[in-house]
Amino acid sequence: MARNFNPPKTNKNTRYIDPRSPNDSSHTDLVKFSFKYLAVDHEIFGFRGRSTSYFVSCISRLKHISSLRCSELKYSTVKALRNHFIRWEDTSQDCFGLPHEEQLVERPFQFGVSANEHGRVIGFFIDTTFYVVWLDAEHRVYLT
Repeated sequence: MARNFNPPKTNKNTRYIDPRSPNDSSHTDLVKFSFKYLAVDHEIFGFRGRSTSYFVSCISRLKHISSLRCSELKYSTVKALRNHFIRWEDTSQDCFGLPHEEQLVERPFQFGVSANEHGRVIGFFIDTTFYVVWLDAEHRVYLT
């Protein structure tokens, strides 16, 4: 039998988020990351041998992005993010090459690691989770 949930007592200036409330999106729609589909040894987008500064920049960007709401990342016009959905017909690739990709990927997406030095992170969203597939350090996804 489920126990009753009683929120802790707070003063009137403290806001308590009830974990049972699916409509309170103040904390639930932040971007989350998954590396389940990360292509470590991809012929074009593999990242073995990259410098430490590359990975420090990647982790720093992921940390920053994880503090954004999903809608902020998807639809922000802040140039520094270099974020946008990808149309495969504009790229050097036809797809990610994942099993059952047509059922997994609605629209591929990318955001920048840094200005131009470290390329882009490319993947796709399922709900608020961004699945990282490629680390495109050399901007190769748009080479044709």
